[in-house]
Amino acid sequence: MSNLKVPSSSLLQGKLASVRGKQNTVALGTGFSWMVLALLLLLGGGMFLDGVLDLTKGARTVLLFGYVIVLGCIFYRHILTHFSDQPDDEEVALAVEENLAEADGGEAFRSRLIAATQLSGVELNNDTSKAFVQVLMEQTESMAKARDFNAIVPTQNFAKAGMLATLVAFVFGMVFVQNNAHGHMTNRLKRAFLSSEELLRDTTINSINVFDANASQADANASLKTDNFMRGDDVFVEVIVTKNIKEGPEKEIQVNVRYENAERDIRKVAARMTDDELKQSVSVQTGLTKGINDFAMYRISVPSVREPFTVKVRADDASKDHEVNVVPSPTLREVQFAQAYPGYTGITERLPRKRGDLTLLKGSTLHATVQPNHEVKSVYVDLFYRQPTVNPDANGTDANQSRRASKRVEIDPKNIRTVEKEPVEGAKETITLVDAAIPVDDEDIVGFRFHLTDKYNNESDDNTEPIYQVAVLEDKAPEVEILRPVRREQKVTQRARIPLQIRVKDDFGVKKLKLFLGDADHNKYEFLPGLDEDGGIAIDANMTDIKLARLENTLNLTSFDWRPTPDSEAKDPPPVGMEVHIWVEAQDGNPDATGPVKSRAIAALVVTDDEKRKELANRATDSITAVNETASDQERLNRELGEIIRARLVIPTPENE
Repeated sequence: MSNLKVPSSSLLQGKLASVRGKQNTVALGTGFSWMVLALLLLLGGGMFLDGVLDLTKGARTVLLFGYVIVLGCIFYRHILTHFSDQPDDEEVALAVEENLAEADGGEAFRSRLIAATQLSGVELNNDTSKAFVQVLMEQTESMAKARDFNAIVPTQNFAKAGMLATLVAFVFGMVFVQNNAHGHMTNRLKRAFLSSEELLRDTTINSINVFDANASQADANASLKTDNFMRGDDVFVEVIVTKNIKEGPEKEIQVNVRYENAERDIRKVAARMTDDELKQSVSVQTGLTKGINDFAMYRISVPSVREPFTVKVRADDASKDHEVNVVPSPTLREVQFAQAYPGYTGITERLPRKRGDLTLLKGSTLHATVQPNHEVKSVYVDLFYRQPTVNPDANGTDANQSRRASKRVEIDPKNIRTVEKEPVEGAKETITLVDAAIPVDDEDIVGFRFHLTDKYNNESDDNTEPIYQVAVLEDKAPEVEILRPVRREQKVTQRARIPLQIRVKDDFGVKKLKLFLGDADHNKYEFLPGLDEDGGIAIDANMTDIKLARLENTLNLTSFDWRPTPDSEAKDPPPVGMEVHIWVEAQDGNPDATGPVKSRAIAALVVTDDEKRKELANRATDSITAVNETASDQERLNRELGEIIRARLVIPTPENE
């Protein structure tokens, strides 16, 4: 069987391929032009924003990611979509016929081109069909020779995109070159692609330093207050500026202050400091300008800051903001006191004390729980002492009574703690508590004051912090007295039994109470049994266990007997004629007490039995005589009183009668 296929026309195939190639070129050029246009516009806008706002690397990363998304959308729309769905020969032929028919007024190929394209290489049924197809192919080729198939491909969008891209590229290049004399545009272009370079400007604001108005070279960097101040502080701002071009620094720059709750800025103009002023500046003195060459410095003052504020600096093409925190002065919000008594008093618990009633026993420790208004890092206590009398006035009062000397008591930072406070309403509140122990070791202490330093090195104002008045009382010495015998001089025999009644009084109890016998000079006798190392007799061993707020004991020693017992090793009793003095000594529990307190002495003269009987008889006679004298005096008084009463009852006679 003969070959009934009609071979494809190389002419038609070439022209259709040329149309397809032009379509690809136009699509690729249009997409590339739109991508260049979008990239230049986005890149220029991003560089402009970076120059104005000094964007962070994170913000520049977001912008670059946006660039990629926009360019990807354009690539997908104009390039990827076209190449993934290209027309075949039949579709191209149909498009050629339609466009050429419109151009020729409907004549053109009259479907010959599409038919020739479809029948090329098709198996035919007979020779007649093949002959007809060959004739069709020849006619179509003859008509196609004079036709420009590429004219059907539209290029208006390509031309428009290309012109816009060229124009924008020209403007971008002009702006880039014109503003890149000092490398500014190159710097911003690098930053647009996430370079870590600092933003390059004609002017660089190196730092904005804010100091307390009283700051000086003497302040160490560790304690210099910067950026955190107390309400009411006077501060000043020092701005360090360098120029990146050959031009000199500006004579003045704009420095505005915006308080946190203010509606507008406080506008200030800062003049450039002279060389002499630079040498005296705190920034230079504290080393904040090290490594900065050829800088200029500007300064403004901000009096009595009231709340957090922002310093806004504008110098040439550079601008910078600086946040400054303002906090209240550290002060006491609440304080509670408790007194710990000295150990010898036996009072182990801490007793609460009111702020207005701080009368304390010497040797006590005053414990204070202090709650400041905000977090603090250190606390100390100023103790005030009464000054000694120098020039008493005419009334004998101390002319320097109001003068006080101060002693500092540091509080261990470990005693500063934070706790969660359960509020009545709302969220939990974190508060700071300070546990302070104030030693009350001097009777001349007249008061104390807390001094607080917060974490920003702000200190409390000593002129406004309260001074808590203190009255320090010394532990009074014990009072000891022999109540009986009443008479200070007694006559006793060698076998006498002397009843004693002793009264002891002390605020916190006595440590020891002893009975002593001796001569008139209190030289102790040692003829009694049971004497201790001091030569005395402990009257009541339980006295050391008596610990009361106030102690007043009366002891009756009815069995005191100075006669030696038969089984004792004591010496013979005192001989007749010896005068024995009896007294009691009380030792205070206070370790600072000077010594034992002695009672008055009872003098006992040792006599014979006959002398004692005579004394008793004389005393009885004296008593009877005294009674008789008293009765006689009473009778005389009664008689005189009766005469006075009768005299008043006599009625005088009138003279006219």
